[in-house]
Amino acid sequence: MKKSDLAGTRQVFVFTLTQYFKNKSTIITLVTMFLLSAVMMGVMGFSGGTAMDETGIHPDFYPDESLPELSVAIINETDLPLSAADVERNYYASPLSLGIFAPDAPVEFDADTVRITVGKSEDGYTLDYYLPDDLDLSAEHLYSIEEALMYAIDTAHCRAVGISADALAAANAPVYYGSFDLSDYLEQSPDSTPDALDPANGGLFALSYAYSIVVLMLVMFSSSYIIRSVVEEKDSKLVELLMVSVKPLALILGKILATMLFVVAALAALFAGMGVTAALIGNISDSPDAISGALSGLGLDLSVTWRMILAIPALFISLLLAYFTFSLISGVMGACCSKMEDAGTATTPVALIALASYLLTTVGSVSGSYGFAVFCSVCPFVSVFFAPVSFVTGVIGFGTLALSWLLQAIIVVLLALFCARVYGALIIHRGSRIKLKALIALARGGGNRA
Repeated sequence: MKKSDLAGTRQVFVFTLTQYFKNKSTIITLVTMFLLSAVMMGVMGFSGGTAMDETGIHPDFYPDESLPELSVAIINETDLPLSAADVERNYYASPLSLGIFAPDAPVEFDADTVRITVGKSEDGYTLDYYLPDDLDLSAEHLYSIEEALMYAIDTAHCRAVGISADALAAANAPVYYGSFDLSDYLEQSPDSTPDALDPANGGLFALSYAYSIVVLMLVMFSSSYIIRSVVEEKDSKLVELLMVSVKPLALILGKILATMLFVVAALAALFAGMGVTAALIGNISDSPDAISGALSGLGLDLSVTWRMILAIPALFISLLLAYFTFSLISGVMGACCSKMEDAGTATTPVALIALASYLLTTVGSVSGSYGFAVFCSVCPFVSVFFAPVSFVTGVIGFGTLALSWLLQAIIVVLLALFCARVYGALIIHRGSRIKLKALIALARGGGNRA
């Protein structure tokens, strides 16, 4: 590859980009993406959020507002500093009107008020319920009140003996459990695999699935545009005029760069629509907290470490390598076609390679095998889907990630050299679509046969 092979890249880039934005269908696509993202964001915003509120309670656990409010008076006959907030935090059966009173408090209660006395026994505490005769109270209500009061008594007792709020929070932290085969435990050596590879974790699968979908969408969207652009210019014989002053490699590289900018514009329209809707419904400020909460829930450590600092560059470099890899393949596939009717089938090889890489990524994220995860991280084509996520989650180190970039970059260079040898002959070829065997023969002959 010589420097002169790239001469004219800028002219092709400007020409192709101008053609994109002159096309009415392109403008309609960008506007449609903006409107669809805006509508979808609105639907998500008004369908009821799923984020925790400031008290740390999920909205699904709030009391059932369709039930009548329950009035409860707690008569505290102990020295414990009972808190109404502790009771309400753990009561979910129905709306609750709650008060805590001393035994001699001059208070007149309504006839439908449930009265509960908290007393002290020799070895613990007592709860005595006094229910109104005409009150229809279910077993669920009684159980919920009992559970909430027991929590409040335990918390108050801890406060009384001087336990700090942080210690209480640690003591009341949730416990998650799982059930696995004993053979898995007996066969696993200590620290044999990273925690992220544990199928019960789910974080690696969720992140790799989301990232792989982004890569797949990028590949399919950009490839279709590159193939269509190449076939349109070839079908109109415009490319023959361009070939007079531009080398084949510069021709395809200019198209790839122009399509990249167009894809960026499409993504900008997508996020702009989401941002406008989020600003209008007033929850845009909650988005960072919701995203960080979701990532933390997947087991991803969001603390500022060298791995997290490199996360965004790692994702960007892998995306860039994926784009150039599949775009070069798309350019060659498009040049193999002579008319627009063949453009649909030209995307098949690109789609098959991308889907196979995506499926291997999915298997690697749930296999639990460290060796297979490393293989997926360094295997060309698959690595652009899997390597950055496995690095961010701690499955592989930076050395393995850099190796995956190196191998994929070699693939990009080889594809560029292959493209330089065959693209000139392919772009002026007329007739039936060229098959793989003919492509290889064409490359061996230096692009002299079509």
